[in-house]
Amino acid sequence: MKSIVLALTLAVGGSAAGASRPLTPARFATGHGWHTGSTRVHGCVGVPHCKQVESWAATVRWRDCGNCVPPHKTLATLPAAGVTIQLLLGRDAKTKRRPLLAWPPHIRGREVVGPFEGGPAWISSAQRSGVLHGFDASLYVFFGRRHPSWAQLARANAELRTARLP
Repeated sequence: MKSIVLALTLAVGGSAAGASRPLTPARFATGHGWHTGSTRVHGCVGVPHCKQVESWAATVRWRDCGNCVPPHKTLATLPAAGVTIQLLLGRDAKTKRRPLLAWPPHIRGREVVGPFEGGPAWISSAQRSGVLHGFDASLYVFFGRRHPSWAQLARANAELRTARLP
């Protein structure tokens, strides 16, 4: 099995429905070879009245900042079956309306393209964006090979289903 990198980036801004929810990191299930982590809520660089928080689940130790996309150091250390999921959540008072994003996402092989700009040539990705639970959301899923196998997609989708969102 080739490397999998699943970096899920979810940038979240406020909307009327999300404005009443507290901003907290998403929580992924640990175990089965997953290492999880998150940052604290902090201001968005260069954007007044914006807050964000980052979360991740990885089959290797996380080696990058929470909002580094792509996570270069982490991708460089992935073994053949490695997976990384990255999630950014944020709230911006000036977010524009976007389509809804269903959760949990289900990543399909036909959505995966590559390479990701600025990332290693063997890395591919699937990307989505929209409003999730009243927040603006962006999703990036990175795989450590150009064409992920069915097993790689299944493992990524299984971990995505474990995420507890604010």
